[in-house]
Amino acid sequence: MVQDLLLISYAWILTFIWQWLALPWLITWFKHRSLTAGWAFGRLLVWMVLSLFIWFTAHLGLPTNTPAMIWLLLLVMGFLSYRQWQVVKPVVSDWIKVSRWSIFCQEILFLVGFFGLSLVRTYQPNMMDLEKFMDAGLMIAYWRSPTLPLQDMWLAGQNFNYYTFGHFLGAIVSQFWGIEIRYSYNLLLGLICGLVLMESFAVVADLVVDHEK
Repeated sequence: MVQDLLLISYAWILTFIWQWLALPWLITWFKHRSLTAGWAFGRLLVWMVLSLFIWFTAHLGLPTNTPAMIWLLLLVMGFLSYRQWQVVKPVVSDWIKVSRWSIFCQEILFLVGFFGLSLVRTYQPNMMDLEKFMDAGLMIAYWRSPTLPLQDMWLAGQNFNYYTFGHFLGAIVSQFWGIEIRYSYNLLLGLICGLVLMESFAVVADLVVDHEK
């Protein structure tokens, strides 16, 4: 159990980096449009920017689908986010005063979803039912393929003809974490659960506030 908690905590901390990379942009775009300035979508925003850049460049034949490229892109995003911080710094303190309790609730929900489902999966971590075995195989194949499209796992010399973008997203996170698919598969379920909880809360909170106005 201790090792499981350490692994989950490690993945949670790394994923929290994405939140801070997105924050200055979220404040810039949504500070006057949303109660929480889009806080709930920070991790998802960085996840999608990374994935889409690698998806398109790798399909051009460039070997960008690698952990090294993911971290290089994060460094570039970190530099751009730092520059943006200088722009939004004057309004950050006011934004925190208005949004701190809502952000706290969202992070608690994300924590409950991420740790909760990940820990549940530790009691039955095997990927042996439904489509789990194929899902894991596709993510492993994406991890091993620096260029795209993905080669078919069962039919040599052919591209994989299946809707696999979700598996690609999972492979991106796994490469970022540096955790083997046999572990990251279950952590991804926790990540998705946490994101769904916090984003649902944020959407409902904004709808309620707009309705009261």
